[in-house]
Amino acid sequence: MKTYARIVNNTAVEVVKTPDGISIGEMYTPDIAKDFVEVPSAVVVGSTVDNNGAWTHPVPVSPPIPVQPAAPIPIRELTTVEFELLFTYDEVKAISTYPTTSLEGDRVAYYWSMLQHRIKTVSITSPLVVEVLELLETLDLIAAGRKAAILAAGTLVASKALGGAD
Repeated sequence: MKTYARIVNNTAVEVVKTPDGISIGEMYTPDIAKDFVEVPSAVVVGSTVDNNGAWTHPVPVSPPIPVQPAAPIPIRELTTVEFELLFTYDEVKAISTYPTTSLEGDRVAYYWSMLQHRIKTVSITSPLVVEVLELLETLDLIAAGRKAAILAAGTLVASKALGGAD
């Protein structure tokens, strides 16, 4: 097997390896074959040759590292009643009576009202639920560590890959 290259500006722009016993002239028409010269077998596209005939080869490019798909996010759901039952009487009382004289108070009232009256199920893994529980914990309306206990509740109903369609 022989190796031939088409050279442009001292760079191999096309490389052909011919089967044993076959010349480049037998593979291509004469007007194409005339552009190829025999080169060492290590020459690849991008190899360069200097004026003394010494070849330099490009650094091989590593294939890209495949991106692993993200692990599916578990989706845990509770009915609204099941969700409310996760809170103690004192927590429900503190949340229900928290003053709405501040932005935080308005948010607490809005979210608590939404959870009580506007939805049938609560997705425990929803970023909104996590945010609300963080707010309740920050305002000491639920005890420290209660967010984690509440988030651990619920029935696993599905898993969804990050960035995937619902």
